[in-house]
Amino acid sequence: MARAPRGYIVEVAKNQSEDWRSHDRITLGISVGAHYHEGAKFAATMRWVEQHFQSCAILVCDSLHRYNEPQYYAGDLETALATSIKNGTEWLERNSIAITSASIPCAVTRWEDWRLHPDFHATYEQIARVHADDAGLRDSVDESVQRYLRHHPAANEDISRQRAEGSRFYILEELAGLTLFARQNGTWEAYAGSKIAALDYLKSTQRNDLPEPLLDIRSIKIHLKEIRLAA
Repeated sequence: MARAPRGYIVEVAKNQSEDWRSHDRITLGISVGAHYHEGAKFAATMRWVEQHFQSCAILVCDSLHRYNEPQYYAGDLETALATSIKNGTEWLERNSIAITSASIPCAVTRWEDWRLHPDFHATYEQIARVHADDAGLRDSVDESVQRYLRHHPAANEDISRQRAEGSRFYILEELAGLTLFARQNGTWEAYAGSKIAALDYLKSTQRNDLPEPLLDIRSIKIHLKEIRLAA
């Protein structure tokens, strides 16, 4: 018997604040290669966005993932960057219809727009100083790094050390880029992936030496539920 056609709908995770409903703009951070940001799942996310908001801003986090490319660990940083940007371009090609067919304005930027922003270096350095000063933040970052290494075991100790270093750079750069993105596009985001543990830790400290609006970023945790479509 043929399998009934399937689709997806978005469900907001339980036990979350309803404050997001009073906002008319939402942001989406795209983890290139993640299954929940592809095809029918991403299209379902966009349908949910246009049902609940008046505009959205999409951040394709492509070149941030250069730290995950094999070329990066081989020391070929230029190729790692080019590969990650190519992956972002291909993601846009695959998913452009879901964006352009939306009934609300959707602005799209890519990670390089923020990494090359005039304020990026100062923002990154501000976060890096806090990382050097705050043992709790270092512990939170290191826990995320170790989790990544467990899911991506290295062939030898040298590669493991390189991956750990790259993962730390990834997290600090992610915090800096998201700060600049939120400064221009708003602080509410919808995301189907995992939370950024380092950001959750920083929110718990309420430090006053972090760049704004990093501590104001709020996430709506969403799930993509598979449903049976009418034949």
